[in-house]
Amino acid sequence: MVQRGIQTTLIGGGEAGLREIFGDTLEILRRQDLLIGNLEGAVSRRGSAIAKSYNFRFRPEVLEPLKSAGFDYFSLTNNHAYDYGEIGFVDSLQHLSDAGLATSGAGMTPQEAYRPYRTKIGGTTVKVLSVAAYPREKNGFDGRTQASVREDRAGIIFDGPETTEAIRSFSTPNAIDIVVAHGGREWSSRPSESQISIYRGFIDAGADLVLAHHPHVLQGMERYRGGLIAYSLGNFLFPGMGEMRWAEDTLILSLGFLGSRLLYIEPFPVEIDHRVVSLERGQGEILERLMSLSRELSTGEN
Repeated sequence: MVQRGIQTTLIGGGEAGLREIFGDTLEILRRQDLLIGNLEGAVSRRGSAIAKSYNFRFRPEVLEPLKSAGFDYFSLTNNHAYDYGEIGFVDSLQHLSDAGLATSGAGMTPQEAYRPYRTKIGGTTVKVLSVAAYPREKNGFDGRTQASVREDRAGIIFDGPETTEAIRSFSTPNAIDIVVAHGGREWSSRPSESQISIYRGFIDAGADLVLAHHPHVLQGMERYRGGLIAYSLGNFLFPGMGEMRWAEDTLILSLGFLGSRLLYIEPFPVEIDHRVVSLERGQGEILERLMSLSRELSTGEN
């Protein structure tokens, strides 16, 4: 979420601006073969704010420095992609395309939205599909009715039978099949039973990885039927979270593959300090908390 001063620093700030915001995480971001992020807001100068608690909108010029930071793919299947209505959402799709940044799970038509992003890395095919799974908000915003894609409306896809079938249809044994999910309860460090069921269902349908967010805090990870689920990766860039417990503890999750086989998991614990991020300077508390939350999942203490 690059409002609240971040995009002002990044746009026109060049390398110095990038280093001011990303600090010592920048080299880690840049050395990933495929860097995936969740863009929490509309990339647009148009549209009117819809009725909800918070509305986020970014200038299109911020995409170039984000790309320079290493990002290749941004998920839009979140509860802020429609903050400025269909006009703002359509602009987001166009600006991402113009900047050479990939997305999926979002489109002008259902046919486009359910199509995964495909690329090749070292000869291995990688496919990514972003999926919304967030609940109705307390302010009344209901993405399933107000932001979902239809034949007559651009929008995003949600979990359900059609999404499960899409994952089943594109997943193959010799590829890396990734689902990027936006779901769960905000501010909860532990996934709900429905969240666990939905994400495990994505693995059952053929996904190798489920990488999720929306709770704003870290949740645990688990291996499930040969796949990996990260239930919530928390925030990364998101100013204004200092008063919320755990909301400024985060990580960069780096995953190493040999062909389509997951070889290692390398989490880089990261601290947020309002507008800037940096590698954890403490005594490993963030990683220990992640491991503790993951152990709870493995023993069924949800």
